[in-house]
Amino acid sequence: MPANIRVLNRLTVRVVAFFFRDPRLFFRYIAVGGASALIEYAVFNALYSGAGLATLSANSIAIAIAVLFHFNMQKRWTFRDSQSLRRQLPRYLMMIGVAAVINNLLVYLFIEVMRLPPALAKLLQIGLLFGLQFTVSRLIVFSRRAG
Repeated sequence: MPANIRVLNRLTVRVVAFFFRDPRLFFRYIAVGGASALIEYAVFNALYSGAGLATLSANSIAIAIAVLFHFNMQKRWTFRDSQSLRRQLPRYLMMIGVAAVINNLLVYLFIEVMRLPPALAKLLQIGLLFGLQFTVSRLIVFSRRAG
């Protein structure tokens, strides 16, 4: 087996082991992400369609509510973490900010540069950011060693 295939195999095994070392943690992370997405969607629709707020106002409020819910649930339920909010929230918000930039860069790269269909581009972007955000959350934001 060529060396580059062995390296790829070892890397794949390590990545899978990292994500599934604690399957309950991983699935709680997915559940909170899904609930956050539903809250963002529902709040946006309620504010935009129901209350008649402008698009960007409704979207900004929906994102803010979803981010607060997401952080709180990841801290208290997914990672069951008791570290100081004052120390974690800045790390979390930094992660969210960096993820937003990477989100736009990936979508632009996939659609405008690589000419992928937008639906596929968005799915790829979501998958890549999901992995990145889970890793950063586990190793930095909610890690007792990162404090």
